[in-house]
Amino acid sequence: RYGLPSEANELNAVPSLILKTLLEYPISVGHLRKELEKWGREIDEAASDALSEYYPTNGENGTPSHYVSTYAITCPNCAARIPITPKWWLHRKSASKGTAVRPSYENGDLQLELVELPDDITKDQFNPQDGPRARGGDVECPNCDIVTESSNVKGMFKKGDYEYQMLGVKYTKSGGSAFYRAPTEEDRRAFEKAKNRITNDMDLFSLLTEDVPPAGEKTSEPAGYGIKEWRDFFNPRQLVTHYEHWQAFEHVKGEILTEYDKEKAEAIVTILALTAGKMIDYNSRLSPYKVSKGYPENAFAGKNFTLQWLYVDNNLSSGNRSYQDMTDRIMNSYEDIAGYFNKVDTSPAHVTSRDAANLEQDDESIGAVVVDPPYYSSIMYAELSDLFYVWQKKYVSEIHPEFFQSELTDKDSEAVANPS
Repeated sequence: RYGLPSEANELNAVPSLILKTLLEYPISVGHLRKELEKWGREIDEAASDALSEYYPTNGENGTPSHYVSTYAITCPNCAARIPITPKWWLHRKSASKGTAVRPSYENGDLQLELVELPDDITKDQFNPQDGPRARGGDVECPNCDIVTESSNVKGMFKKGDYEYQMLGVKYTKSGGSAFYRAPTEEDRRAFEKAKNRITNDMDLFSLLTEDVPPAGEKTSEPAGYGIKEWRDFFNPRQLVTHYEHWQAFEHVKGEILTEYDKEKAEAIVTILALTAGKMIDYNSRLSPYKVSKGYPENAFAGKNFTLQWLYVDNNLSSGNRSYQDMTDRIMNSYEDIAGYFNKVDTSPAHVTSRDAANLEQDDESIGAVVVDPPYYSSIMYAELSDLFYVWQKKYVSEIHPEFFQSELTDKDSEAVANPS
């Protein structure tokens, strides 16, 4: 913005894409609102059509926007199905007011009933804050009160002895108003469709089957819960959802590359690809459900690979964490940045992605160096970013081959204290 010639370098490919969006395209290409709106809308419409059968809509139950989700194990004592959620809230307005689901058992079968506190029941009668899963990981069966210790729960997950469990549904009706309900048999059938598809569709069966490094400082954390491949960070419907948005992106990418000059096409494709990162952030088994707001939070707020026991299966075609919402946020940010350069006579920064100890600039050619230092051992940037890297590689590796030459991000050259 001061008109000074600039160079920018980042070892990691994921932030390198962001640097190009911040420092190159706003100057070399300029405003892209019309183009981003057009192609973003086409991706959204195509993906929504392909996914409609997995998010059943009808007049009374509206369109699902978020499935509030957890897991279920079988009680070793009474064989009842135990949702291992820490809370029963769907939307907590205060400590004693809000929307929740109350569990009950009929002949050992789990039933979930939507209740409004305090209208239907008071907190003294049923406290939604007290879910089966305790803070330390032990799980108490709501049917027989027998506790399964955390080590045994972890062993079940490692062997795959668990099931995905919907607790409730946030849905919208025409006009945009949001409501909550208990899951229906139709919801369960839709989930089973996704579950069957990732097994029977060869493209989905082979998607993201690369190994998660089991000995990383952070990637070792979920290994104890059976996470082996990058696809395991998503439940079946989440995986299908991300796949269909990627396929819709691929369809329009060819049209974009044909319709515009090389630099403008590259900019449009790259900016749209950033939405993939947003989608992953808010739609994975790592994305916690915020009961006080009724929507997902981002996956890496805790800077780790912690599976969430109350997470969100997010319909990216509806609600307040939709594909369109995410695209609009990225587009508006880009347009703001492009506006900064409207009256500035400057050249785009030159962005590279390589080891800072081996840059291509000539000695003594740089007048000032600005460095954003890492946090020593606090944040394992490369390990955490791999979840985004494996997807971005599919989206734009042919556009930016210089950024995606390796299977995963470079850990050896990263300036952090990583004991692994």
